[in-house]
Amino acid sequence: MATSSSKAFAPVSLSAYQAGMLETLMTQQVQDAMLARSVQVAKENELDSDWRFVSSLGQLKTFKLRGPDPFSSTSSWATTLEKTARSTACNLNDRSTLGGHTYNKRNRSSSWTRQTIGGDCVQRESQSLQSFRTFGRVQGNYRDIVGVHHAVNSSDFVHYQKLLSPMVIDGAVLRTIGATKESYLGIKWLAENSISGKRDVCFAEMVGYTRDANGREIGFVASASIDVPECPELGSAKLTRMRMKRTMLVISSIDYPKTTSELFIMGTTESYIANSQYRVSMAILNDISLVVDSQNITRQTLAHHKDWVPDENRLSCTICSRSFHFISRRRHHCRMCGDVICKTCYVNQFVCREADTSVACQTKFCLRCIVGLRANWKISSRKSQRC
Repeated sequence: MATSSSKAFAPVSLSAYQAGMLETLMTQQVQDAMLARSVQVAKENELDSDWRFVSSLGQLKTFKLRGPDPFSSTSSWATTLEKTARSTACNLNDRSTLGGHTYNKRNRSSSWTRQTIGGDCVQRESQSLQSFRTFGRVQGNYRDIVGVHHAVNSSDFVHYQKLLSPMVIDGAVLRTIGATKESYLGIKWLAENSISGKRDVCFAEMVGYTRDANGREIGFVASASIDVPECPELGSAKLTRMRMKRTMLVISSIDYPKTTSELFIMGTTESYIANSQYRVSMAILNDISLVVDSQNITRQTLAHHKDWVPDENRLSCTICSRSFHFISRRRHHCRMCGDVICKTCYVNQFVCREADTSVACQTKFCLRCIVGLRANWKISSRKSQRC
């Protein structure tokens, strides 16, 4: 169920200098991940003994390390993430003389007082940090995978996040610094209801493409917690503020470049939520191709119930031609073409309800429509790249 928490936030105000500083920090974060990946690939994905294996799913593997990743930048935001009680990846409050606001900066060894709406101002002990790396192969084209993370307005952002994770309950785009068809830089807020309780995060995000040392194009999605006065903690909503830093690199696989991609993810988060995040993240990434399908479906016009093919017009499945039976092979309708199919010839995809686009629910689609949709999407993607 969605909340109205996002309405409590005002648009983030940034000066040109602050926006430039944020872009520099996010660019550095992407470069850190690029370097870490190149070194790991050179070692044939063998990690140092300090890294501990967590789990695997499909062809994805996750390892963890206590403390910061050795390849994280030694710039101020990495230090801030490691040493302050706020565990903030990028703290714009350090810029006391910048922009239209004035903030006080304390010594890094001291604790910070959090601003909270609807709750008491509290101080929390510094959480121990845990770094992680997830890497491996998934189904899906690398540009499609990056595309499901590209959202420039709150409506699209919440919708895409709900497709990515059923735990998401609300979100908002607080400030867009720069956006094109293939890139984005801005500040967002996201809330989710996990097994360990409700939590939220205010973060800077950069999405785009770059090239590695061999000239191969790599897509990236980088995010990092950020402290801004326009996004205080919501005590009244009982949301626990998370701190994190995460960079995902996506590159087409060499042997099947059109249909599979190699992922490399490195990040740091507070250890008390790390283990649950690993499992959820791997499950989402392993099924990322389904999310891409769901996103593409939302761009289509679905068949109205009155336009569905009547049951009596189909004695057999329109795809596999097997006869229907009341018990063993019942009739189902594809929500895109409206034709009648059997249970083995449809898949469930998460799409938005017509009455509430922020709510995603499982919907049936026949394999013919899904395959055709993928083919058409590939053609349109190639045309847009040439343009």
